[in-house]
Amino acid sequence: MRFIELPAPATHDEQRAWLEGVRGIAEKSGRAARRAAIGWSWGRLATFLCIPYGIYLWLGSGPWYGCALSLVGAGLFCLAVRRHEDARREVDAARQLAGVCDESTRRLDGAPEIVRSGVEPPNTAFWADSAARWLGNTPHQELSRQEIDDLDVFGERLSLFGLLNRTSTPVGAATLACMLTHPVTDGEMIRARQDATRALSTDGAVRVRLLAALAAMRGMDASCAKLREAFADASAPPHAGRLAVVRWWGLAGPAALVVSIGQSAGWWAASVGWMALVIILIVNAIILPSFMRGVRERLRPWLELEPMVARLGDLAEVASAHLAREGVLGDMRGRFAALRTRDALPMLHRRIPFVYLGLAGIVHTLIDVLCFWDLQVLCLLNRPLLTHKSTFLDAMAAMGELEGLCSLACHAAEQPGAMFPHVVEGGDVLRIVEGRHPLINHREAVPNSLELMGDRRTWVITGSNMSGKSTFLRMAGTNVLLAQMGGAVCAKEMTWRPMELITDLRIRDDLSRKESYFLAEVRQVRRMVEAARQGRSFLALIDEPFRGTNSAERVAAAGAVICALIGGGGLHLVATHDAALSALADRKGIPNYHFQEEMERDELVFDHRLRSGPARGRNALRVLEIEGYPADVVAEARRFVSELTDAGASTAPGGGAEPN
Repeated sequence: MRFIELPAPATHDEQRAWLEGVRGIAEKSGRAARRAAIGWSWGRLATFLCIPYGIYLWLGSGPWYGCALSLVGAGLFCLAVRRHEDARREVDAARQLAGVCDESTRRLDGAPEIVRSGVEPPNTAFWADSAARWLGNTPHQELSRQEIDDLDVFGERLSLFGLLNRTSTPVGAATLACMLTHPVTDGEMIRARQDATRALSTDGAVRVRLLAALAAMRGMDASCAKLREAFADASAPPHAGRLAVVRWWGLAGPAALVVSIGQSAGWWAASVGWMALVIILIVNAIILPSFMRGVRERLRPWLELEPMVARLGDLAEVASAHLAREGVLGDMRGRFAALRTRDALPMLHRRIPFVYLGLAGIVHTLIDVLCFWDLQVLCLLNRPLLTHKSTFLDAMAAMGELEGLCSLACHAAEQPGAMFPHVVEGGDVLRIVEGRHPLINHREAVPNSLELMGDRRTWVITGSNMSGKSTFLRMAGTNVLLAQMGGAVCAKEMTWRPMELITDLRIRDDLSRKESYFLAEVRQVRRMVEAARQGRSFLALIDEPFRGTNSAERVAAAGAVICALIGGGGLHLVATHDAALSALADRKGIPNYHFQEEMERDELVFDHRLRSGPARGRNALRVLEIEGYPADVVAEARRFVSELTDAGASTAPGGGAEPN
């Protein structure tokens, strides 16, 4: 296809026109390929009919042109079959390319639409070894289930995995999931992966070529798993010496058959007749069972794997031809190039069709008795598998890594306003200018800024319900997570030092572990205190600390935790309703910020913008009024607020009322 000749889009606004142009070329190419496929299908029929007709002429009247017609027909039939398959593959490639363009176009408006799947892949354990090759010995953090839930990493409706996921194979989905749940903390490796993601995001032609080649494997999850098992389980057969003798003996049957047929046809004089063939068949039938245990079971999966092997070969061809030669992409290119060496995947692909001969009742049994066909084919398949076992496994892992990088590249190219953050070394720092939560529509998201560094490593954020506190904390956490994958973030600017993520945003009780809501939160917050005491680099995100216990102890515990955090290492964002914690922050020199709301026509209106200073307003009882609660209930609630405020002013650290 000539879409690579289209001018590459220089800006995000030019993406749509470019994708529509590529889609148009794909549709035109697909129509031409369909016409060619129809023509070659008729050519297959015509050339095939030439074979029996030529034999009929040759046997009937004996002219030489009958034999010539059969031979020419057989040659042309093979050519027509090849061309027909090429045309069908071109049709499929055009359809896949158009589908990839459609998926990208749907994401250009900045809506967090899931085009593949957002749930955690079900087979990550099976692909753990392949996915782990992405990490290698690189320093990284393994997110706990708490961080995974708090940052919406997986989910059916909206999730980070769904936002990024453009994978087509189970190994790609598992690798992308691994990238999300094991963020890298090494700045040098993050820069290398940023370079790879940036290269794929700016070169749209290469990116869509790769995505289209990968899309050809959709719906082949079982075959992908079986192929990986075949690569991993390949091993030399036992008793290799005896097996070699048996394989050579297997050639005696076909040789005796040729001699017997030639003698019967009068091609040569011989006195052995058919007796030698009969003796060989009897011997083969006796020794065959002892050498055929498990052979058919090992061969049978290959009947389903030929399409997967072909698709993997197509991907290797595209990747080895178009990926960059340096860096992370250069390493992948090398692994795919090794897969395409003559005696690796091409040899395996050529030999798989031999499995189709036989496997059909009595015919299969006769062929096996004649020459140990299944055993011969299994040995032929084993040769490239054993010789290039590590090459095959490395290529499968590279396929997953490539899908993960392509997913990040799609996010960088399709998300309006996405940019690659700047990695720094030295002290802990997190600076985000006009950051947005990636799971909120770009047109609706309200950008806010954040700067944690030096002696301003902790922020306390107050505000009423629904004002934006939790979203602000998740904005910071998700952008850090995206950055440490090597991806683009949703911000105007971002500078940070790679760090761990520890969150307390959405605590749940766990009956299986006999954990109450409060106990689960206590254990999670303890991780932050321990990290601070150890001086580790980490970002702590806390939303309403210790809300599972009574007010006085909640404020006391939260205040003590904040003091412990600021006395140790790390960066900290704490969102709360408690004015007492805001007062404590003032006394400790901790910056206070807040979100606020306005009342318009008996409705609360939020602008979701972060402001300096603590929150002063309340809205909980006003919401009761707006929602139609009886007046006496609202009045009683106000009386309770007055009493609780007076009682708490003298006991809460720093005094003050609690905005709600």
